[in-house]
Amino acid sequence: MGWLVCVKELLQPIKCELVGVRELFVKKTVRLRLSLNTAAGPVRINDEVGLVVDGDSEEVLLGRDMLAALRIDVEMQLDLLALYDDGT
Repeated sequence: MGWLVCVKELLQPIKCELVGVRELFVKKTVRLRLSLNTAAGPVRINDEVGLVVDGDSEEVLLGRDMLAALRIDVEMQLDLLALYDDGT
């Protein structure tokens, strides 16, 4: 995966709630230009705005909105996983 970013400070922090985390405040946004290598070929995400979370991770987490823009239905994928789960 490759990326290009443009970071911008927010005037007011945004309060976010994540699973397993009480709450955190986002103080920066980022304009992303991503290229993801998939089994179907490269997928490009151009000029999308994301939130920057404080921490040491170099990972990019894609939220439901961005996944939906890529036509990836998370709920359907989870349903399919549960349907074909063999219990192991």
